[in-house]
Amino acid sequence: MNQRGRFIYCSLLGLLTILMVFCLSQQRVWATERVHDELGILSTTDINHMRGVNAHLLTTGSKQQVWVYIYKRKPSQLHFEPGLSNNSQSSGLSRYRKQVLRVNFELQQQFKQKADQGVTTGITGGEVQQDKIYKTAAEIQRYISILFVFPYKGHYQIAFAPAGTNQAVLTDFQMFYTQLFLSRHKVSPHNIQTYFNRYTAMVGRQKGQTTFDKGLRWRQVGLWLGITGGIWLLYQLANSLWHQRRPDGQSVRQYRRLRNWLALLGNLVFLGVLLLIFSILLDRFYLTITSAYPNLALLGCSCLALLINGVVRAHFARSHSHEQTQEL
Repeated sequence: MNQRGRFIYCSLLGLLTILMVFCLSQQRVWATERVHDELGILSTTDINHMRGVNAHLLTTGSKQQVWVYIYKRKPSQLHFEPGLSNNSQSSGLSRYRKQVLRVNFELQQQFKQKADQGVTTGITGGEVQQDKIYKTAAEIQRYISILFVFPYKGHYQIAFAPAGTNQAVLTDFQMFYTQLFLSRHKVSPHNIQTYFNRYTAMVGRQKGQTTFDKGLRWRQVGLWLGITGGIWLLYQLANSLWHQRRPDGQSVRQYRRLRNWLALLGNLVFLGVLLLIFSILLDRFYLTITSAYPNLALLGCSCLALLINGVVRAHFARSHSHEQTQEL
């Protein structure tokens, strides 16, 4: 091979090497930003699904996004405190989310310059559109949540750090019912996808307003749980005192037999579960109502729970009375 041939061969090899390094570096940057999977449990289909859901959120008018970070070892900067306090923007998990996003924001800025120049090798159109939306570090902190998976005390922990600066995009009560009946320690593609789908559905309700729709909080729900339980106990006390005045005394014996402590506790739990279910359904599907009128919404849930509880109790009382009549 002559000198000219060697020059052409080396030039082509060098150009191909530079192109390969450039493409791989772009893909690696975006894998780190969108889906960072050190365990390798997510397939290409899973990752494409997550990217597609985030791209779809942009078409619905929501700037909210959910990234997924799966670690083989727990990062030393990540300070995790189990419990519902992780939705607080001052929690260790939220602080680590902000740190991750600050690092990635520099990558975002670098890519924007390349995207403006038309260099989008290895990047989908949806991701180009997404990067042009977030123009400041505050915006990326405000609109991007991260689902973390990391080792913690001998097992893997799945934890969600909601987007937000001073106020989280999800309340503690919304965090509670979003992850209801899901395992926080089972690391599988299906479980992670279920977490991702639930949280994207929740954060996608925010349409990029100046302030988030708040929704219900645990302190509000807990207050109305106490009020509802107190109303029911007062009614039971008044009912028992009224029947104690009857001369035959039959109602007193019946009350003492049926209204024992176990029945009282069971009925109180049933009433609380009803109120929780109605609160979750109302907050999940009618966020504008629970955001604007939380106490009025909970008052309606309380009245409905008391009504259904009364109907159920009346039905069981009639059934018991019918059984006693047949025994006589």
